[in-house]
Amino acid sequence: MKIYLTSILVVICGLLLGQDIPVMPVKDGVYMEANALLKGVPDYAIDALESSLYISEEDGYARAVFNDLNKGEALLPLIFCINNECYKRDEERQDGKTGYYAHLIEVGALCVYKVRRTYREMVTIKAYNPATGTPFREGQVPRTREIEEWMMWRVLTDETRIISPESFREWTGLLLDWDQDASDLLTGIRRYNRIRIAEQD
Repeated sequence: MKIYLTSILVVICGLLLGQDIPVMPVKDGVYMEANALLKGVPDYAIDALESSLYISEEDGYARAVFNDLNKGEALLPLIFCINNECYKRDEERQDGKTGYYAHLIEVGALCVYKVRRTYREMVTIKAYNPATGTPFREGQVPRTREIEEWMMWRVLTDETRIISPESFREWTGLLLDWDQDASDLLTGIRRYNRIRIAEQD
């Protein structure tokens, strides 16, 4: 994998975007929107809310329920951070008041996390004659397929996309060559985030 980070482009990117990265290190707490994360000021402390949190071994999601007892209402924050680990709500998954939160593998101007997606597709099924072994009937039947997808999240604009070099280039103006492995692109994103952090120190 190669990453080309031209200093001129990075400087221009920084001037145009301004404060586009969360204040590091990110404070533990509950963040209702992306702007709160950028400012580094959580909307609520974790212990200020009634909460129920657990991580499912089956799919890796953190399931969370938050209630503001003072206001008498349930909350569905965008981000929560606890013990220096942050989790982002998967907006395509929710069970009543329970939010599904994916662990942020990388936190910075560009964040990275993984989600589970279920797709429905039609597959061809054949019926065989047991005596001859030849198919005598076939048809299309629906099947569901669950896959893991790597996502990238641009905090400044609160945009989320499937991870790709094209989105990386569009968001940063930088060229990244990779070998079709999401972990390669993750390395490039981490390098970019470190540069952005260094610029703002």
